[in-house]
Amino acid sequence: MARRQMVERYQSSGKSQREFCEEEGISVSTLQWWMRKARGGAEPVAMALREVDWPAGPALTPASTWGLELVSPRGWTLRHRDALNAVELARLLKSLKC
Repeated sequence: MARRQMVERYQSSGKSQREFCEEEGISVSTLQWWMRKARGGAEPVAMALREVDWPAGPALTPASTWGLELVSPRGWTLRHRDALNAVELARLLKSLKC
């Protein structure tokens, strides 16, 4: 199948890049490269980081443990010194647009 057709199939699939690539047997980086070429650019898309205001707490020491650690399928990790209740966690994830 031609690369452009594969990109078009991905874009109309409604699936995440990871899901689509696993089903098609290609790597995510390959699909991303094909998409950049289809758009006419070869530069990778820059990742944007966003600072989130959160109430300050005591400084963490090397012996500290995390009360909460989330690892997303997209590769980001969120650590918080305290476990959050459902309302706090929902507020945090909404502010991060997860």
